[in-house]
Formats: sequence, C-alpha cells, structure tokens
Amino acid sequence: MPTKRLSIALVAGLLTSSSIYAQDPCETALQSPDDVLELSPSSSVTASGTVPEWDSDILKIRAQRAGLLTLDVEGMEAEVSLQTAGNSGLQMVNSAPAEPGAAIHTPVVPSAVYCLRLAPSEGSGSLTVHLRMTDLCHLSPHADDHGDSFACATELASGASLPGALTPGDRDVFAFSLASGGSVDIQGSGGVTLSGKLFDAAGTLLAADDPGAGGFAISEALSAGRYFVRVEGPRNASGSYTISLEPAP
Repeated sequence: MPTKRLSIALVAGLLTSSSIYAQDPCETALQSPDDVLELSPSSSVTASGTVPEWDSDILKIRAQRAGLLTLDVEGMEAEVSLQTAGNSGLQMVNSAPAEPGAAIHTPVVPSAVYCLRLAPSEGSGSLTVHLRMTDLCHLSPHADDHGDSFACATELASGASLPGALTPGDRDVFAFSLASGGSVDIQGSGGVTLSGKLFDAAGTLLAADDPGAGGFAISEALSAGRYFVRVEGPRNASGSYTISLEPAP
C-alpha cells in the first residue's frame, strides 16, 4: 500500500492556532475550499515534524469514498478532534486522546470536508500522525460496480457518462453536486429495463421516471447542493447500462 509522507510544517491545509483567532481555527479553515488533502483507500498518509511547544495544528481532509478513518500517533500523546461544517456551525464528529499504539477509528463520508485538530501534550518533541482509510462500501465478498446506498454512491460529474450493470435485486446509486443552481438532464439507457429516481441531500424524492424498456430520462431545475440518482431494474433482471449527467440547454 503506497504511503504519502508530508512534513507537518508544510502539509496542505495545516494551520497553527494562536490568540489571533476570534473563532475556532477549524471554523476558519473550513470556510475555504482550498488545501484539502484527499484520502483514498489505496494509500495512507503520514505527517511528521518537530513540535516546539505548540497549542494545536489542523489538517483539512476529504475521503474519496465512505469508509473508516484510522488515526494513530508516534512520539508523543495528543488530543485529537475531527469536525465538519454543519447547518448551524461546526459539528463535532469525534474527539479522543491519542497515544502511541492506540488507534482512533471514525466513520467518514465523501461529501464532507473534515478538520482534524491535533493538540499535543505539553512540551516540545516529535509527533508523527498516520492516517489510513478502509473502504466500507466494498467489504462484501460479492463485488458491486456501484454502491446500493447514498453513503456508497458513485460520483457522477457534470458532462460525464458512466457504465453500470444490474444483477437480480441490485440497485446502483450515483451522486453529484451543483455549485450553483441550474437545469440538468439525467439519462439512463442500455440492454436492461431501467427506472431512475432523483433525490436531494435530505433523501426527498424530487423526480422519477419509469418508462419501461429503453431507459429513463429526468430533466429537472435544481438549486445548488448535493443530489443522488438511484437506478433500478426489475427484481430478477440483469444487464448493462450507461448513465449520463448533462447541463440542460
């Protein structure tokens, strides 16, 4: 498994807190979309450096898939907190003391940017932080090309199309995000009878199309936000298809 090594003084998204912050440094950092470290199940990240009596440092991270984030430290103990931006301000996802040999595990989702705050124990010394991701969407012994749930949805970019396949009882879920409002066309076609359903981030059904054989087409005016498309077929049917997302003319 490849490992990325980053200097803790230079790592993207790492900021040092001080008395100049009138608000939580995680709240300040999460207001910017820049300097986010992407984590994937295929690689781990190690950040290390010398700590000259600091208060706390932060690291912004985003998981590429729903999974389990594992964090452990070397060199010295530290208080660790993981926060994300909620509708009414910062939301605490996890907080725990970390010490060498005792890993911290936290479920994470790909739609959120997390602020990892590290507050080492008193004094100076060397601190190494290891971050690893376990993909919870592919633990089943039966491989699935696209997840069945919102948490395990496959990202679908605007202007892109993706292949998929349904097996008896299967359903595939895709996710996309809009930075600004606009109309979109979502189409599914292939060698299997398809139906498509469009949901918002709260799970509210916004539109559905079940035309029978030949696929589905959904055209909808949407505001900025995150959305999900669920593709289904008859319970005992199987076959391949293609789904596409295009801005409406």
